[in-house]
Amino acid sequence: MNPNKLIIPFLLIFLILQKSKADSFEGNLTITKETFYDTTFYYFSVQDNLIRIDQKNSQKQIIQSLIIDIKKEKITALSPNHKLYTLIDAKRKTQINKNDVVVIPTQNFKIINGYKCFLWRVRNESLNSEVSYWVYNSGYEFFHKAIQLLNGTEDYSNLYNFFSQIDNVNGLPILSVERTLLREEKVKITITHLSNRKVNPNIFHIPENYKYLRY
Repeated sequence: MNPNKLIIPFLLIFLILQKSKADSFEGNLTITKETFYDTTFYYFSVQDNLIRIDQKNSQKQIIQSLIIDIKKEKITALSPNHKLYTLIDAKRKTQINKNDVVVIPTQNFKIINGYKCFLWRVRNESLNSEVSYWVYNSGYEFFHKAIQLLNGTEDYSNLYNFFSQIDNVNGLPILSVERTLLREEKVKITITHLSNRKVNPNIFHIPENYKYLRY
């Protein structure tokens, strides 16, 4: 048998597995959101199509947890302090006038926290806002999908304003800075930690002692 006939299928299988591995992510990332008045932390745990986000205030006290199923487009909010959970409507359509939004890709890059990040600028004159996204081409799609869902909710619609407008579904915005058109800084969001590791699947389950809250 010609050994080359065995090598070619093997290489194809190897490339497919590598592609699948590149598109998936299991692990944790930490986001710090800073405004003039406050600092908020978001701790992401990711496994397959499931994402858990633990939101904490500046004193590192937990405010709320979210469990997101990006395949089913389902968001569940948990209140650890009150032992309650509820479903969040992620279908609200935010009306954005596309004529107001200008997306500017650039070739500018810099190393942030060890990642090579390219600059995307998103400008919205009607909201007196311009956001600079420094995006690491990670190959992971989970973050873009999660932000799309969160931007369709009432409470999280301003997290990563306009990031879903840019044409880079595999990117991670390691640093984003929102300013007024007069260059006054409004919000700074940084991914301060990113690690591949095994995640305990139990964190995506609603505890048995939690009660459902309808609203």
